Amino acid sequence: MFSGNHHDDGHLAVLLPVGFEAQERLIAARPACFYFPAYVGVSGWVGVELGRVGDAELRQLVTDAWRRVAPKKAVKVWDERPK
Repeated sequence: MFSGNHHDDGHLAVLLPVGFEAQERLIAARPACFYFPAYVGVSGWVGVELGRVGDAELRQLVTDAWRRVAPKKAVKVWDERPK
């Protein structure tokens, strides 16, 4: 999900489902990059500040988030695609 200064919160971010343990770890380790987002934070999502994480890290976070919510068949097709 994209967050563009939602309710003037000052964040330009993507919101991703990461699970509670990863959410806590990411926010504690790098609070300038990650935050507890309104509404979805209570479900294990994290806010990722755009421009504060590198492209490779963002790509991995988005891929991991997609894998958490995608149908198992779609993940299997993704994993078996030619690289």
